[in-house]
Formats: sequence, structure tokens, C-alpha cells
Amino acid sequence: MDFLYQQGICFTPKDITHGAEALNEFDQLHTELTPTIVVDGEVIVGFDRRKLEDALMN
Repeated sequence: MDFLYQQGICFTPKDITHGAEALNEFDQLHTELTPTIVVDGEVIVGFDRRKLEDALMN
């Protein structure tokens, strides 16, 4: 999250350990790893700075 804050990116953090709705959304992404980041429908699993920067620039 620090990277997103530093870049001034608006986002909605979701904690899958505190709420069925967030966990359900996570399950629908078919991943078991966190962080899982969704940018305009593109799912990025794990913190991959390059992929995240590329997704944010598109």
C-alpha cells in the first residue's frame, strides 16, 4: 500500500480477514496469494512494481 500512497493513487484496500464480502471478491479472482491488486480489470498477484506501474499507466 505504501507504493500506492506514495504515487498518490486512490484505491480501496480490502482486508480478506475481516469480512465475507472482501473474501468472496478475492475468491472470485482465483488466486490464493496476497497482495492481489486489480487495476481496471487486470489482476496482479503479488507486489510486482513493474507490472503495477504498467497497469497504472494504461
